[in-house]
Amino acid sequence: MKYLNAHAIPYVLITNNTQIPSKEFFAYGKPSPNFYQKGLKTLQSIDNTLRFEDIEIIRDDVAGDLVGAKALGMRTSFVLSGKYPNADIVHKLQPHEKPDSIYTHIAEILETLK
Repeated sequence: MKYLNAHAIPYVLITNNTQIPSKEFFAYGKPSPNFYQKGLKTLQSIDNTLRFEDIEIIRDDVAGDLVGAKALGMRTSFVLSGKYPNADIVHKLQPHEKPDSIYTHIAEILETLK
């Protein structure tokens, strides 16, 4: 988040973690559409032309987080950290559920933003 803030890259943090200092957050159960709708509405306060197709969600839980986002049309990035140390779970998904990108750690994603 420091990188995103330092480079003025807009983002919305939606979490059930209430320990986020000095950042507005929203808590919804995933993969509820309400979870994603709240993020979209928040981003639309910056740019009202944004649609789900303009958003990329980055998570480490492909089944719990990314499948629902992908169903709404978002780009999805699966980070292999914490819950899944490898991409074996991806092979169990239907083709339309598979993430658009897979990264071994979050730093790889930051490199693509530069």
